[in-house]
Amino acid sequence: MKLILSEEDQAYKAGLYTLDRSSFTVINFWSLELKR
Repeated sequence: MKLILSEEDQAYKAGLYTLDRSSFTVINFWSLELKR
């Protein structure tokens, strides 16, 4: 039971990490565009 939970937790964190990186890229892109 705990093993399944930890696997789901890792997948959840990986998903959050991917989402965070993509949003971070978008924010960087927009800040560069605004500085022009």
